[in-house]
Amino acid sequence: VMDRIISDFLSFARPVELILSKINLSEIISSCVSSISGISGRVEVLQNIDKSVFISGDEILLRQAFTNLIQNAIDAMKDGGRLVFEYADKKDYAEITVSDTGHGMPEGIKDKIFLPFYTTKEKGTGLGLAIVHKIITSHGGAIRVDSTSSGTTFRLRLPVNS
Repeated sequence: VMDRIISDFLSFARPVELILSKINLSEIISSCVSSISGISGRVEVLQNIDKSVFISGDEILLRQAFTNLIQNAIDAMKDGGRLVFEYADKKDYAEITVSDTGHGMPEGIKDKIFLPFYTTKEKGTGLGLAIVHKIITSHGGAIRVDSTSSGTTFRLRLPVNS
């Protein structure tokens, strides 16, 4: 656990230098999903993202951000559920949504989830979403969350021409 806390902290504390490339959104998400153990069988994954969609970003960092979001979604769906990825081109920005059918978050927690070291998990470092937030904002983007007792949706906005 200590190793994970240290590596999470280092990746949170490290200044972000983006190495931009064109990334196939559908491929990077598929690859992040398949890298997570315990997802198959319990969780249905739906990807409503056209295979021709490319975004500009730092592939390693975005991979880390998606992996953290997917892991959180899986953790919130202990009894199984559905994980849905969607993409919308909003002219000035690309909107990627990651939705789960997990237990959701109470109102008071929603404001704190992007804070470093804030966690509701027994073995969490509290850095997963702080890292996601940092990665998305370092791309000039924004992230917000909507959550009810029937699930949570993260909305990632990334600039189209970053």
